[in-house]
Amino acid sequence: MPNSDKSNKKNLLIFTSTFPRWLGDKTPADFVYCLAQEMSKFYTTNVLAPHDPDAATHETMESISVFRFPFFWPKSKQILANGKGMLANIRQSLLAKIQVPFLMLSGTIAFVRTLRKTKSSIVNSHWLVPQGLISAFFKKRYGYFHAITIHAADVFLLARIPFGKLLTRFIVDNTDIFLPVSKKNQEILESLAPNKKIRSEILPMGVPIDFFDSSEKVAPEDLDIDTTKKNTLFVGKITEKKGLPYLIRAFADWSKTEPDARLIIVGDGFMRSQCEEETNQLNVADKIRFVGMKSKAEVRNYLQNSDLLVVPSIIDSLGETEGAPVVVMEAMAAGKPIIASNVGGISDMVSDNLNGIIVQPKDVAALTEAFKTVYSKNYLHTMGKKSFEIIQDYDWKSIGQKYKNAFSNSQVTSKP
Repeated sequence: MPNSDKSNKKNLLIFTSTFPRWLGDKTPADFVYCLAQEMSKFYTTNVLAPHDPDAATHETMESISVFRFPFFWPKSKQILANGKGMLANIRQSLLAKIQVPFLMLSGTIAFVRTLRKTKSSIVNSHWLVPQGLISAFFKKRYGYFHAITIHAADVFLLARIPFGKLLTRFIVDNTDIFLPVSKKNQEILESLAPNKKIRSEILPMGVPIDFFDSSEKVAPEDLDIDTTKKNTLFVGKITEKKGLPYLIRAFADWSKTEPDARLIIVGDGFMRSQCEEETNQLNVADKIRFVGMKSKAEVRNYLQNSDLLVVPSIIDSLGETEGAPVVVMEAMAAGKPIIASNVGGISDMVSDNLNGIIVQPKDVAALTEAFKTVYSKNYLHTMGKKSFEIIQDYDWKSIGQKYKNAFSNSQVTSKP
C-alpha cells in the first residue's frame, strides 16, 4: 500500500533510475533517496525505481513508500540499473544493451500502474530519459504537475542521439518546470529546444551539513590513515568521465618532490584495474590506496581525516561529464578545499583560489601545480573555512524547501 497520511498532504511520485536497493546500500548514489526523505515532510511521498535481484519489489524506507519494477527475466540477470550507472553499463555489457527496451516498456507500464495506485498529483522525474520522457507522455491524460530534475547524463545523451532535439521538444511541451542541478545543464536544455519557452530553476542536490560536520571524528588509525602525511582523497565511480588516470599521473609527479604525499581512492568501477595498473607502472602503488566502495558514514570519516578532495573529471569520449557532484558538497560540509576540473557544474560550487583550485580537464601539469599550491602557506585552512561558509546554502533542509516552492508556485491539478 502507498504511504497513508491523515493530513491533507498531496501525493508525490518520484520516478528515478538510481535509488538505494536497501538501506545502507553503498553502490548507487543516495541523492534521490535524500530528496525523497526531505519531500516526505511536505507530501505523501512514493518512489518508483527499477528492480534489483536482491531488492524488495515494495517496501517502506523510513517515511517513503518504494516501488521497484522488474524489467528483465530471469530477474537474477537484471544488470542495467544495478547502481553502477546505466550509461556505463550499456558501454560495457551487451546484456545491458539488450535490456534497454525492456526497461523502457516495463517502466512505462509500472509508471501508469503506480501513478494510479498512489493517486499522485505531482510527478518528479529524475533524468530526462527515460523517466522524463515516460512521464511527459502521460501528463495530459492524467493531469499531474510534472517536474524534471536534470542531472547531466540525460542532456548529454539527448544532445548526441538522432531525434534528440525532437524528443526534448516533446518533453518540454509536457513538463511544468525543469530543475537542472547546474547552470551548464540548463544551458544545454535550452540549446536543445531553442524556440521553446522553458520554465526552469537551478537546484542542485543537497548535503546533510550537520552529518559531515560532526565533531565526533573516527580515529584515523581505524581508517589506516597516517595524519602526519599529506593525505588527498578521491571519491567516485571509477569511470572514464571521472578522469582518475590524470589524477594518478599528477600525483606521481607531485610525489617525486613530496615524499609524504598520499592518495586514497574511494570507489569502484570498470576502470579500476586499469588505474591500479597505472599506479604500478608509475611506481606509486605504495603511496596510493584503493579502498573500494564505502557507505556515507565511511566517506564522511575519510573526508574528515584527509586534507582535501580532488575531482579530476573530464568530458569523456561520448561527450558526457559531471552535473554537480554531490561529493564536492560533502567535502565542503566537512570543511575541505577542493581541487577540481572546470567541467559541468563544478565551478558553480568551487571558486578558483577561494575554496579550492580549478584546473582544465586532462591537464596533468596544472593538477600537479595545484597540489603544491594548496599545501603552501595556510591554504588548507583558509580554503576549507571558505568551503564551509559557501555550503550553507546547499543543506538538504534548504534544498527541500526550494523543491516544495517549485512544486507549489504553479497550480497543481490532477485528473479525477
